[in-house]
Amino acid sequence: MDTLKDHLPAHLDDLCSSNGLDPRHVRRMQFLCRKGEDVERFKSSSEESPQPMSVLLCFSDEGVATRLLRSGVYWQNSHCRVSRYRERQPAASS
Repeated sequence: MDTLKDHLPAHLDDLCSSNGLDPRHVRRMQFLCRKGEDVERFKSSSEESPQPMSVLLCFSDEGVATRLLRSGVYWQNSHCRVSRYRERQPAASS
């Protein structure tokens, strides 16, 4: 069964070419969804009804990261906002 991880190189190429990024500056790219949810989201996504997906991108070049935070990115023909990643805090146990 295909997973999004199998398609990361193609998604990275699309992201970089659409935004004038050097792929060597991308240290990490990861889809942020529950295990097993990734494939279903992409299967059910279409041009008329796109499925939102959060993606974690880590850059080695601070200037690139700052530019993307300011201007957003274009990905799969859509303008997407960019924000700083804040890791979820574990739920407090009672």
